[in-house]
Amino acid sequence: MKQLNIWKTSFYTMLAIAAGAFTACVDDDVDKQAPTLELSEEAVAFTGTATEDATVTVRSNRQWTVAYEDEETQKEWMYFKVSGNEVSEGIYNGDGTVKITVGESAQPHMGRLIFTLSNSYGELYRKYLTVTQGNYVPPTVGAVGKLVEYILGNSDLSGAVGSDKAMPLQYSESTIEAVILANDAAGNNNRKLYVGDNNGLERSAIVLYGADFAMANDPVTKYPAGRKVTLNLENAKYYAFNNVRQLTDVVVTVGDEEVELVVPSLSVEKFNTGDYQAQYVKLNNMTPAQSFVGKPWTATESQSVTLNDASGKTLTVYMNKAQFATGFADMYVADKTGTIYGVAETYRENAQLIPTKKTDIAALSTDQGGGTDPDPTPGDAIYYESFGTADVSDKPLIADYTGWAKTGSGAGEVSYTGEGNMSIRTSGKLSAGYDGASGKNKAFFGTNNPALIINKIKLDGAQDLQLTFGAQYSKTIDYDAGLYDNEFKPEKFHLALSADGTSWTTVEYTYAQADEFWVFATSKFKLKNKAAYLYVKYAVDEASVFAIDDVTLAEGEGGTEVDLGEGGEEPEPTPGEAITVNELYRLAETVTGKDKLVIDAENNRTLEAVVVTDVDGGNVSANNLMVMTEGATQAKNGILLFSSGQYTNPKDPAFPFKSGDKVRFTLVKGLAKVANFSNCYEVTCESSDAATWLTAEVIGKAQLTPVPLTSIDNLIDYQGMLVTVKNVTSPATAGNWAVGTTTFKVGSSDLTVYVTQDAAGFAGKQYAASKTGDLTGYVSLYKGAVQLCPRNMTDAAAFAEGGTDPEPADPAHIVLDFSVGASIFTPALPDKEAQSKTGSYLFDGNYAFNISASNIFYWFQNPYEDSPGYGTKSLFIGKAGSYIELPAIADKALTKVIISAAKGAGAYSIAITDAAGTPVQGGQAQEVTKQEGGEYTYTLSNTANATAYRIAVTTAGNAQLAKIELFYGEGGGSTPVQPTLSVNPTSLSFAAKDQAKTIACTVANADGYTVGASSSDPANFAASAAGTTVTVTPTENTGSARNATVTVYLTNDGGATKVAAKTVAVTQAAAGGSEPAGDTYDKITKVAELVNGMTGFIGCEPGGTYGLQLVTGFAAYGQGFTAAYTYDETKKTLSLTSGNYTAIEFTFEAVADGFNIKQGDKYLIGTGIIDNGKPKQGLVLADAPAQPWTFTEDASGVIATTSASGTVDGQAFNYPAIYMMCANSASSRFLRPYVQASYGKGFCFFKKN
Repeated sequence: MKQLNIWKTSFYTMLAIAAGAFTACVDDDVDKQAPTLELSEEAVAFTGTATEDATVTVRSNRQWTVAYEDEETQKEWMYFKVSGNEVSEGIYNGDGTVKITVGESAQPHMGRLIFTLSNSYGELYRKYLTVTQGNYVPPTVGAVGKLVEYILGNSDLSGAVGSDKAMPLQYSESTIEAVILANDAAGNNNRKLYVGDNNGLERSAIVLYGADFAMANDPVTKYPAGRKVTLNLENAKYYAFNNVRQLTDVVVTVGDEEVELVVPSLSVEKFNTGDYQAQYVKLNNMTPAQSFVGKPWTATESQSVTLNDASGKTLTVYMNKAQFATGFADMYVADKTGTIYGVAETYRENAQLIPTKKTDIAALSTDQGGGTDPDPTPGDAIYYESFGTADVSDKPLIADYTGWAKTGSGAGEVSYTGEGNMSIRTSGKLSAGYDGASGKNKAFFGTNNPALIINKIKLDGAQDLQLTFGAQYSKTIDYDAGLYDNEFKPEKFHLALSADGTSWTTVEYTYAQADEFWVFATSKFKLKNKAAYLYVKYAVDEASVFAIDDVTLAEGEGGTEVDLGEGGEEPEPTPGEAITVNELYRLAETVTGKDKLVIDAENNRTLEAVVVTDVDGGNVSANNLMVMTEGATQAKNGILLFSSGQYTNPKDPAFPFKSGDKVRFTLVKGLAKVANFSNCYEVTCESSDAATWLTAEVIGKAQLTPVPLTSIDNLIDYQGMLVTVKNVTSPATAGNWAVGTTTFKVGSSDLTVYVTQDAAGFAGKQYAASKTGDLTGYVSLYKGAVQLCPRNMTDAAAFAEGGTDPEPADPAHIVLDFSVGASIFTPALPDKEAQSKTGSYLFDGNYAFNISASNIFYWFQNPYEDSPGYGTKSLFIGKAGSYIELPAIADKALTKVIISAAKGAGAYSIAITDAAGTPVQGGQAQEVTKQEGGEYTYTLSNTANATAYRIAVTTAGNAQLAKIELFYGEGGGSTPVQPTLSVNPTSLSFAAKDQAKTIACTVANADGYTVGASSSDPANFAASAAGTTVTVTPTENTGSARNATVTVYLTNDGGATKVAAKTVAVTQAAAGGSEPAGDTYDKITKVAELVNGMTGFIGCEPGGTYGLQLVTGFAAYGQGFTAAYTYDETKKTLSLTSGNYTAIEFTFEAVADGFNIKQGDKYLIGTGIIDNGKPKQGLVLADAPAQPWTFTEDASGVIATTSASGTVDGQAFNYPAIYMMCANSASSRFLRPYVQASYGKGFCFFKKN
């Protein structure tokens, strides 16, 4: 029986007080009244002992809807029926009733119905009705929930932002119980384990971070989802990373008890609150944004895939780089609506869903890109032969048998050859024990060297293949005694492949026992070269004992590479009878549902059409090529060619067409088809035929004239065609073009305008508000809805912000703003995928730029786009030796350059040079960093008219330029030789109390210049210049160690302009700094200074702010710890700059081929260690010497080298060279082993006197 919940409110409790009386029929006057919605119950409870129902009354003066909060799970135990004034499907007006029915169930349940109130302006608010069944007990906060409460309420932990600021958790409970909610099963979750209370409550889960949770360590087995665990928090540390709460150093003990996961079903709105962080959740009825349909879920770079719910609310789905998230390989975003699963995280302020395994996204995926193709049927065979069911009592030889049962896409031309006494039989045991065993006729290998050859299986471009078959060995040992040998003998059974039936290559296969008599064999292979046909040969070494059945060839995952030669590719299909766009359009109109209709089964057909799609503008979709009849002005003369492959995919790097190309397509007989996909008419094929269904060639150029339209009533009939819609009005608020769909107006009718988010030609461009004009584009459909797609900004010129396209650039001031996108130049800059080393470009149609990179260059968009500041879109070019050659303008010379740095770049240096690479006057290198307001100005002089100068990268860093401003003015003459400056020494170190030291300067070509100096910390390190000497005077240091830089430069205007600047690193020891034992030390910088028996300290100078580092010990992971020291070159003393760890002493021991380096009774050696399960080079202190250390020298000092080979934990290693040095990047203070000398620098030795 039904029980009314005690929370029941008064029958007519109102959410808002009505301004006046209302009736059940809503009219315009009522729509202006205060909206009301009331339910007779707030909650309904059922016993679960029988089928029960309850009725709730709804009172409202607006339109309302009711829906399950989680339809997928709630419909399993309850359903509802609405009675009332249904004005359209699922929308009710005024009063009504909702009858709720549940079936008998011993399982308790809880769910909610959502009542949504709306008026003519949209949704106003919601009300929830809670429905329970049985003894449902609401969940309470568990152990993890209490831990999260502690973290959120602990102000001391609020500063733990980033792993470098991790803090001890210091929780009152040393251990807590939890459940594993998700793991890094597919490589998308970056070493994370998600644990929680498994009760579905908000803030009831947390992330555990550590290498042991990585995909490579098999977390599915070690940390399975649903398993109860105990968390030891005694040594746990906490920090927030991009607002994700994380714990490290947690000991996880996995128990044996497994529980069913509670998976909260969330709306997008609730998910985006961020309150379900670290929980495994699901969202129903989600649809991928069209711009992602047909693309891989994972790409070269990490990406955020956008999904939308029915109301248009956006969900962000994060996908890691494909190289890491390997569990999602070959999964493509599908044009589907369904449920998606994953863990809830945040990235800074934004919630994002992170799928953990393939099944999480299966409902929104296909295994092939393209979007509109139906999913391929699993197991479709290229070729299958069961040897039929014909009567074979006379044991016919292969040449005589006619009962073949070949099937599959490539079986059409197959024939069979038998060698020796090869026959078809039914004697003995027939195939059984494996899936698909036909159990009828089999191919029997008799006498006289029998073999079976299967000829001409057509591959249609397939290269990753799998061949399977049943096989049998049966030999009589003693007929009277019934003794037989049925053990399969692979050494006597051979499989070979050929591309021409002449040259054969033996391939391996594996097999598994199917039953007592048969095995099931599999050969997985990848053809090195495409072949038109595959020939298969089976041969045996023993007569009358082998048989096979059920031979199947299918596309697979690939395996051993097989080289069959070039393989005799089929000739290009010959053109056939012409067919027009209009004829194809009208043929497609006859297709219904998801059917595809073969255009011509017997003959190739030729289509000549003009390409509409403009790949340069970038407003294109994968696998979609729009073509139309040349010169057409009537409807139904455009169509979509839909398929993957270079001819129909504008996003394929090999796509050969430009808008306006006249192309002859050959549509291959039996393969080319037409389809009607939600009223979008397509010329297409089956996905397996994508490589062979058509060919194409450009036969000319056509004038592509858009069809003018004054009405959009029949716009759908112009699909695939280029049209100009007259008198279009833009939205009342200006906005960006490249956002997907935007609604414009034509009169009172809505016009959907679509520009994909990655359209380079529209990047950074906006349409003006409330502007009326003509809009050109091609007509396409999405889910049956027609939309207009401008190809480029020329099509949309009437709506450009400001009214018209900008005037050509002023030759006296050229601005390159790379936020515009790759299309800032003609042709467009390459993106990261198509990166280049050289390129020539035009800006504004007039100004020539040439780019040359020593490494790569491309247009780049930094993914941290929501960060404040400047420049997230830039020209990426690297490294030293790269340059941008600037325009040479008649009667004008380059006088000033302003560089704006891009956000997120590292430090690099830029100079303005002539064609020989020599800096021009005022163009000396400046270090560019990513600091806020990063503008760098070069004021040039003595530059020449009509001369091309260069923006040159002068250091090893990669340059990222957000904007370049060029100023041209009056010039003349040639560029003079530039002044140069060098300094000695390049670093200074001071004791805590010390005297002034000097820097000697050498100058050249510096007439009119004087030496100047400035200090980054003048209060503690005063710098002054006199002649060519700079003096640095320290104050006494009474605190911790400190450092600064002194900049030495040349100037001809009192320091306003600094050229040829050099920096000198300055360090000063802490007050009371200690010294290692011994009085004085010589710094060894030459190989000749290394002698037997010398003792002292191993050091390194990585540069930057670290200064000198001396080794204090070695870690288990093969690196040396160091501490900062200061070396007084005058006193030859070493003092500890900071910290409590002191340097350890080493002794050099001369041997035949170099030196052993001893530390006490241990030897410092290079060897192999295990890191993340794999061998890696390391430095360790060992009981015995290994390969000796040898020493060379270069400009930076001494280089120490050894070698090592052997095994560690059963794994072999071989390192011909191991270099002991610090990293070039100076981002680490460790002494490390490198396998290339270019990776590091700075080894030195301090010999104790």
